[in-house]
Amino acid sequence: MYSIGDLSQLGGVSPRMLRHYHKLGILVPAEVDDATGYRRYDESQLADLLQVLVLKDLGFALTDVKRVVEGGVSPSELRGMLLLRRTEVESELNETNARLERVEAHLTRLESQMNEQSAPDVAVTTKRLPAVHLAVASAISPSFASADVGPVIQPLYPQLFAALDAAGVEIAGPSIAYYDDTADGGIGVHAGFPIDESVTQVPGLEVVDLPEVGLAATAVHHGDMSTVDVDTVDAILDWVHANGFRTTGYSRENYLDCSGELAQWQTEIQFPIAPDPDR
Repeated sequence: MYSIGDLSQLGGVSPRMLRHYHKLGILVPAEVDDATGYRRYDESQLADLLQVLVLKDLGFALTDVKRVVEGGVSPSELRGMLLLRRTEVESELNETNARLERVEAHLTRLESQMNEQSAPDVAVTTKRLPAVHLAVASAISPSFASADVGPVIQPLYPQLFAALDAAGVEIAGPSIAYYDDTADGGIGVHAGFPIDESVTQVPGLEVVDLPEVGLAATAVHHGDMSTVDVDTVDAILDWVHANGFRTTGYSRENYLDCSGELAQWQTEIQFPIAPDPDR
């Protein structure tokens, strides 16, 4: 049999952790001296300890680890647990990668400013946005951040092209995207193309009249939309605040030229604004 010190060394864990596992019922010693509390483990429990460590490393909760070690989980159920854990890890990885991209974008911008090699200042202008008749496909994003919106809006375009082509409806201008709040706290993501005003129905799509905006602060974003928050949106919002305005809603995006490489894309970002009465 193993003493707690022996098992600690063989398993690469501290005696304190072994006592914790005992308390939780995950790894109960084969013998405990009533007088001294001295714990002794059967040699077969080394395999149990190693299994505990493997499952913990995979990110399983201790309650699930206990069930597995006790033999209360069938191979098929364990497979299901592993598949679920894989999905969770993939989701965590995607979130981490998106966060890394945002960090890299901020870092690149800061380093460019420090080296005095930043791109020319974003040119913000004000204009009226005319009403537009659109065929629209929609989805829901968890937030307005570009890292969340991108994976949601991209699949809408194949849907748009397929439905418009099937209906024989011609596209009358560059794509427009707009956003609104949903009842469950998400962000409604809407992508559409201008169509002739005589068209009132397109199977599989919604036909809407996007209203006129009397005054908007706009700027053209150059390149991949993954950097739009840092490169262009921040510049517009800084301009809005500095010039005594406030935004009155979510932005629109007018995809002026997205025909070539991502680095060559030109997208006009449009924020509805009004004078700020508190300024």
